[in-house]
Amino acid sequence: MDEATLNNFTSYFQYEIYKDTLKYEKYRIFRIIIVYIIIPILYIAFILRSPFFFNDFYEGNKYIYKLLNLFVVIIYFCFHTFLTSILKNKIKKEIIAKVLKFVNMTTRDKKSKLYGIQNTVASLHIFPKFQYCYCDDYIMGEYKGSKLKIYYIKLSKIEGLNNTIILFNGAFVCLPDLNLQKADIVIDSHLSKSSLEKIDVENETFNKEYSVFTNNPNEAKSFLTPDVVNKIIQYTQQHGNIYFSFEQNMLNLKVCPSKNLFDVPLNKNLTDVTNYINIINEIENIYEKLDFIMSLINDETLEKINQGEL
Repeated sequence: MDEATLNNFTSYFQYEIYKDTLKYEKYRIFRIIIVYIIIPILYIAFILRSPFFFNDFYEGNKYIYKLLNLFVVIIYFCFHTFLTSILKNKIKKEIIAKVLKFVNMTTRDKKSKLYGIQNTVASLHIFPKFQYCYCDDYIMGEYKGSKLKIYYIKLSKIEGLNNTIILFNGAFVCLPDLNLQKADIVIDSHLSKSSLEKIDVENETFNKEYSVFTNNPNEAKSFLTPDVVNKIIQYTQQHGNIYFSFEQNMLNLKVCPSKNLFDVPLNKNLTDVTNYINIINEIENIYEKLDFIMSLINDETLEKINQGEL
């Protein structure tokens, strides 16, 4: 984020968001007091010490003591889950939505915009069955006039009895309606597996960084020309690896942050503007990666996308 955007967002935050964060900061503190102070004190006072106060009642009824312990633990987790869920949902729908509104106002491409966050489990049918997927957040929007979907997912697979391998943990970006009419082409890490055929290109530097899978080797190689491969290598050297695919006429992009940036941590002060700057940087990063991928597509298809015909 450049300095001008940072200053604009700081001003926007003070006028449009700060009052909401102040309200939910009070709820956050209330949650901390209830979950981490009051309930543990009650547990210690009335459960752990109860046999000393009610010896006659508990005489010969030790199982009641155990049941009460279990009951308090259940109450604790219920309060924790309930209060945390409500607070996070409110933050996403009201505060994060306004952050996304700022992104929409400041993006250079007025055809690109985000509508808001849906904290629902989405069906990601594009992954092989042997891979397990947990979906956290789901964001609808548009990129250059085409439908845009952003999922936060954790993708893993199980090998052996107790060996779980995390294949991907981050943002999965999908442009489902491009209708590129390309063969399925997947450019991914070496950890990735696919039912498609694996191919190599005539560039060892590229082959060391990426695995390529496709259902049409000839068309995949016609797309991965020496010029396109060199562009991807240059991008990798400057910005890090970029994993994307054309599958079922969709463009998919994987972005690898270590955590869900749209899920504001409740262990931090909600009124701190720095909590939300990373969200803007994340969206800008996604747009920048999509712009690069679009630059690899042939000029005729790209022109149609820019004109909103696809």
